[in-house]
Amino acid sequence: MSDLKKIIGLSSVLAIGFMLVILSGALYRNWYPLLIVIPFLLAPLPQFLTERYSSSHDFLQEEDRNLLDFGRFVFGATISTGFALPIVFVNVSLTNTPAAIMSCVGGFIIFMVITIYSQAFTIHEEEF
Repeated sequence: MSDLKKIIGLSSVLAIGFMLVILSGALYRNWYPLLIVIPFLLAPLPQFLTERYSSSHDFLQEEDRNLLDFGRFVFGATISTGFALPIVFVNVSLTNTPAAIMSCVGGFIIFMVITIYSQAFTIHEEEF
C-alpha cells in the first residue's frame, strides 16, 4: 500500500475519532468530554521520548531498561487516565453515560491512529 493511501486512510479514521469526541459534548450540551482528548494525545510522548534517549536497546544494560520501563509506566498511566476520566465524570454527574462512552471510543480511535501512524512511517535501521 502506498504512503499516500495510508495517510488518507488514517486521516479519515482520525476525523471519525474527533467527530465522536466533539459529538459527545455537542449532543448532550456538556463540554467536559473534550478533556478526554488530552490524555490520549499525550500518551505516546513518554514512550517516544524514552526510546529516543536510551542509548541502546540491549536487554542486559540496567540503566536503559529503567528508562524504558519508566516510559512504559507513564504511558500506561496516561492511557488509564484517559479511560478513567469519563467514569469519574459520570460518577460525579458532570456527564452522562452515552457521552462518556462516545468520548472513550473517540479517544481510543485517536490514540490508535497516532500509534499506527508512528509505526507505519518509522524507518528501521539495520545493524550489521
